[in-house]
Amino acid sequence: MQVPDPARHPSCPSSARSVCARSWRRSPAGIVITGAFADLPLGVLFAGYLVEWLGIRITIPGVAGDYLLVTLSLLVNPTIREMRTAVHA
Repeated sequence: MQVPDPARHPSCPSSARSVCARSWRRSPAGIVITGAFADLPLGVLFAGYLVEWLGIRITIPGVAGDYLLVTLSLLVNPTIREMRTAVHA
């Protein structure tokens, strides 16, 4: 996968390319994505431990319930509501 050059990114006007390039490099999204990928092996190890300890019949519904709770938590998150109203305003 090739990383685009932020100095040549079409969304940056030519007068602000150096500023846009600096903000691209300091993006917190890169840190979050890196942390998520670093934690993937730990999640696999934890899931394997749960299967060995509790069994597959308890682990799968438990993980599914966790995913459901995380997904439904977005409905009550006030920040998400503010984003929704900012788009419609």
